[in-house]
Amino acid sequence: GNLSAWQKDATKLHQLLPDQQKTETWGDREQHFWWVNGLEYTWSDSQTMGIKTIVLNYVVCEETWTDAEGIERTSTWAWVSSERLSKQNVATRCHRMARHRWDIEEHILVEKHHGYYYTHLYSRDWNGMQGFHALMRMAHILNVLALHHQDLWSTVLKLTVQGTLK
Repeated sequence: GNLSAWQKDATKLHQLLPDQQKTETWGDREQHFWWVNGLEYTWSDSQTMGIKTIVLNYVVCEETWTDAEGIERTSTWAWVSSERLSKQNVATRCHRMARHRWDIEEHILVEKHHGYYYTHLYSRDWNGMQGFHALMRMAHILNVLALHHQDLWSTVLKLTVQGTLK
């Protein structure tokens, strides 16, 4: 829903660019990509009190697959890229970069809302904040490794992840 007017413009332009699409299979999913390059996005910058413009590229991936129960599922993903998209790079940019970015954001959400209390400002010093962030990431990684260790798995199944961490 972010940038909805901008996305509507991209969708209209897509209708005029039939060559800027690609269909492929990724694992068990059939994917259809379409993209539009060179879209301008303009906004008011409250710090400089001026107008800013940036040129971006927009890609949409529509996926279909059959789940374990035999039900056909669909999902739609949309990303913005600073790099131009093409038939040669669209799948790689979406799979290896955009989805990885989503994974990073999911980990940060876990740290903010699932027991790590990462929403507090623990330092006003830049080096202190960087150190805290590095320690938080390491703690999260160690917890994930420990929770997936086979000797602890029965406890996780019994108490849930949050119960085991407590």
